[in-house]
Amino acid sequence: MNFLNLTKLSFVGSLQRYALAIVAFSSFQFVNAQRYLPNDQKLLFIGQDVASVEGYRANCTGCHKGHGEIAYLSFYTLEETNLDAGPGRVIYYGGIGMDNNGNRDTNNTRWGAGPLNLWSAAERYPLVAIGLSIVEDAYFGQDGLNQIINGAHDSKIVKMATFFNQFPSNVFYLRIGYEFDGNWNRYEPTKYVSAYKRIVDILNANLSQDNVEYVWQSSTSPVDDILDGDKEDITKYYPGKEYVDWMGLSWFLRANENPTQAPIPATQLELANELVAFAKLEGKPVMVAESSPQGYQIDDKTNCNISPGYDGAAAQGCANKTATVLYEEWFGELFDFVAANDEVRALCYINADWDSQFLWSAANNYQIGYWGDTRVEADAEVMNLWKGSIADPANKFLQSEEPSDILNILSVDDVATNDATNFSVYPNPVRNVLTVKGGVDVDTMPYQLFAIDGKKVLEGISTDGAPINVSGLTKGVYMLKLGKSVAVKKIVKQ
Repeated sequence: MNFLNLTKLSFVGSLQRYALAIVAFSSFQFVNAQRYLPNDQKLLFIGQDVASVEGYRANCTGCHKGHGEIAYLSFYTLEETNLDAGPGRVIYYGGIGMDNNGNRDTNNTRWGAGPLNLWSAAERYPLVAIGLSIVEDAYFGQDGLNQIINGAHDSKIVKMATFFNQFPSNVFYLRIGYEFDGNWNRYEPTKYVSAYKRIVDILNANLSQDNVEYVWQSSTSPVDDILDGDKEDITKYYPGKEYVDWMGLSWFLRANENPTQAPIPATQLELANELVAFAKLEGKPVMVAESSPQGYQIDDKTNCNISPGYDGAAAQGCANKTATVLYEEWFGELFDFVAANDEVRALCYINADWDSQFLWSAANNYQIGYWGDTRVEADAEVMNLWKGSIADPANKFLQSEEPSDILNILSVDDVATNDATNFSVYPNPVRNVLTVKGGVDVDTMPYQLFAIDGKKVLEGISTDGAPINVSGLTKGVYMLKLGKSVAVKKIVKQ
């Protein structure tokens, strides 16, 4: 669910099933060309606001602290300070925690849904998954996508790059226009793709190091399909594999839950499986980028209706649950999905008392549905079950919590090789001369440089440390293949 979208949801239309269109698989593939991905292990992110994360770390006794934190940015307000956005909503630089001169700003942005400050998140965790809202609405971002495409907001993209450059040891997973297919965002596919690409291109041209991963996140939501009256073809929103490092999905409902008030759409599990199938086809890892048991109140151990258009009046029809039943019917199903899919390499869990935050609460008439209290530490038995799930070898979560361990594991370049171990390239992004260093058992290194469409543009043999002249290449993204191995590195030519 879009954290920054304040639009009231109205459930309309009918629903029809249809087969997900699958794009043709490219004849050229970069095998396992993934960075920042622990070998055969999975990452855990906690969110979704500063207070919720602090509460988890302070009160979830003995829990895994997580490898990363979830944060959110309001793109169109990144250069605005002390902006009154309505009752209880004050914006400071879109939640980035940095003023327009590159200095830290300690003020937290508040949307009535918990404090946001990306700088604080980056200091607390080595990895940060960022939801970048580019939603167009009458208050912020009217005609925003066209403005992004036409370059009117380039300074905001450069500001994000300036922020990322301040944290060269962090890795940022940027979810551009997250839940791109969500009815509540109302993105037109062609505009969304063009805006997404421009954000990536401007960022890559201004990053001083390669520490941003680009995540393409679907809503994978039955609620979206009810709102749309149909299940859209998500590939219409796809910017292409050269612009996507990860594919993301949202998971808020039970795996096989059906609505009671509308025609039956595809289930949460069916939609998630379709996204995983597409990711597998494109050779991308999957991030469960937002997850939370919507409608559950963990402290009271109840499950209530979400919305009139789905299952009944919000916060009504509550059923009492034991801790074990509550956990198994939502968390158990989620972890079954995580364990069953090797492509799923990261889980982002929203550990929040939603009902205490104005945006999601009765005080706001549950305009965005009923969410409840999803803090795992709110019940001792649920907390212990959570600890067991994270420690369970079947779920393959990386057990180390130390930032240095996490970054050391992620810095290894992701792939099995046959004549190269690890090698480095610098500078990256590069303008004229690229240096390749180390990683092979011979004195010379044959190399090949491919355009993102698979066309070979350069090849040769470079002695260890000798430069490769790339000044004649056009700006863009390339892949460098070293030796006979399948090891590749993404190169950004400025």
